[in-house]
Amino acid sequence: MKKKIIVFIMLLPLLAGLFSFAACSEETITVTFRGNKPLTALPNSEPQNIPAQISNIREGSKIAEPTKPTLTEHIFLGWFREAAGTNEWIFDTDVVTESIALFAKWERIQRYTVTWQSSTQGVQQPLPPGVFVMNMPSTLTNIDRDSKINSPASTPTLAGYTFGGWYKENTLQTLWDFSEDTVTENIILYAKWTENAAARFTVSFNENKPDGAIAEVANMPDNITDLRLGDIFAQPDKIPTLDGYTFGGWYRTEDAHDGEEWDFIEGEVFGDMTLYAKWTEIILYSVTYSANEPLDENDPTEPVGEATNMPADIADFAGGLLTKPADPELIGYVFGGWYADADWEAGVLWDFDTALVDADLILYARWVDVADTFSVTFIANEPAGTATDMPADIPHFIGGRLSEPTAPELDGYVFDGWYTDADWEAGEEWDFNVDEVDANVTLYAKWILED
Repeated sequence: MKKKIIVFIMLLPLLAGLFSFAACSEETITVTFRGNKPLTALPNSEPQNIPAQISNIREGSKIAEPTKPTLTEHIFLGWFREAAGTNEWIFDTDVVTESIALFAKWERIQRYTVTWQSSTQGVQQPLPPGVFVMNMPSTLTNIDRDSKINSPASTPTLAGYTFGGWYKENTLQTLWDFSEDTVTENIILYAKWTENAAARFTVSFNENKPDGAIAEVANMPDNITDLRLGDIFAQPDKIPTLDGYTFGGWYRTEDAHDGEEWDFIEGEVFGDMTLYAKWTEIILYSVTYSANEPLDENDPTEPVGEATNMPADIADFAGGLLTKPADPELIGYVFGGWYADADWEAGVLWDFDTALVDADLILYARWVDVADTFSVTFIANEPAGTATDMPADIPHFIGGRLSEPTAPELDGYVFDGWYTDADWEAGEEWDFNVDEVDANVTLYAKWILED
């Protein structure tokens, strides 16, 4: 008995090793699934439906493929042995030999755009002004990769041409098959056009009579027929007329004042066309000239005299620039121009070169007492000989800036301006753009000997 106990004690270490080996052989093997959110995912989006960890897997066993996880805007590509997604786990053949983690691999869903354009093949380039492709389909967006698209409901149109389908390239090599072709990238589909050889067009002229017009439009031109796309046609010889209005040309839109005038030199036919007459109402204004004679100091109710050579009033003036009339005259006074106010100091001198009449107008004469005027004398100041083309003296100048006279001439010399002293080196040159007459003035010509 004692010997058996001793033997048993000696076998204890061996038995312990055997039990330890068995325990290691049945160690739990697990497979963990990780969502592996990619950088392309939206900030608030996380992988969903990640499978639960599989435990108690026997070494060398296969595992069943779990339900696919999901991620917004992404396609699940499978489970991989590493986060980088290099080696895919094949559930039909791969076996588990140790605890592992499998990583989801994702690809962002690609969405594409389909744009519709008109091919330039077989079509006049550039299209004539006013010619446009009509009814072009709207751009398609957010098309999933490998998806088919429907043929557009609207068929584009182009005057003088027939639509011939949608092609993959501008050169019209490959017709897009809506029943078979799929979108794999952003694409442009091009409309094919075939010219209608027999197409002929008409240009019509619309009188476009204004609502307020009472009379009828006369002398309307006839329509122009049998025109081809791109033809240029001459402006009609007939010019329409309408009492009380001025004809202003032919326009592409009925509202001619805001439209574009037709160019008969370069404008090309773009289909059946209508051109509209433009009319501008003739508005007549009255122009009245008031003598505006100063009142007599001794009898303030009476003028100092009656001006003569007064211009006639204009009852029906069509507006624009007035022709400057001859100056009126008043004994003892110098005429100082026409003003838009009887009180000339409060008014504005009427500039016949720039001011436009756009309303009824009264112009008032300005008169300056001869005693309040200045004399302007021009001295030839010749070094030798006699100067010609000398300006006339002005005995009664009302003040202000002088108009520069025509330069005089002197044989052998060059005129070099007007000066305030016969010795021009001692005087100052008169600047007709700046200097003003406020006293009697004598101006002396300066001469330089010709080389």
